[in-house]
This record gives sequence, C-alpha cells and structure tokens, in this order.
Amino acid sequence: MPLFSSYVFANFLYKQRFDILGTNGIVKIVNFGGEPAVIPDWQIAVLQKMLEFPESLQLENYLKPGELVEVVQGPMRGLKGTIVSLKNADRLVLSIDGIMQSVSVEISQSDLKKVKQ
Repeated sequence: MPLFSSYVFANFLYKQRFDILGTNGIVKIVNFGGEPAVIPDWQIAVLQKMLEFPESLQLENYLKPGELVEVVQGPMRGLKGTIVSLKNADRLVLSIDGIMQSVSVEISQSDLKKVKQ
C-alpha cells in the first residue's frame, strides 16, 4: 500500500519529462506555478528512514500558518479561524475570527480541515 496514494517519486532531468509522461500509468508531473515540484534530497532521505518503521507512521493534515481552517470535530466544531503558528507535532494555535478582539485557542491538528476559499 503506498504511503501517498497516486504519487510516484522520480529523479529525472526536466528535459526527460516527455519520456516520463509516456510511461504507462503516469498521468502528469506535479507542477506549481508552471514549475515542476521538487522534493529536496534531504526530505526523500528522511522519508526513506521513516518508512523503515511503518508501524509508527501516520499521515497528517498539511496545514500552514496563515491558512483558513474549520474545526470538524470536538466541542469547537464549526468554528473557523486562521492558523497562526504550530506549537508542536500535534497541536497548533488557531486564531478565531469574527470578533473585534484577538483570540486564540489551542486545538489538535487532527480536528481541523483546510477551508477552500
């Protein structure tokens, strides 16, 4: 079972992209702003090391400070706010919008989902 469904990591020169795209099962090369996505070697090395211990792996929401999120479970369900900073691996600070004062709450990242704007 793949860790990231529908993704294959490949190390190739961009000029080889048409050969890659001609491979059966490859639909597209991931791009951002017209530039191919590049995963730094150190991140691939860390991922490979983590895969040596699959029983401890857990996929997490990919959330960044500044993103609008909604609480999807727990007592604060339905609240929307902006992530202001990550506190540690499984906690973050959420800025709650809608009042004229600044307010924040600590909440588990697993209780959040990104709001499409």
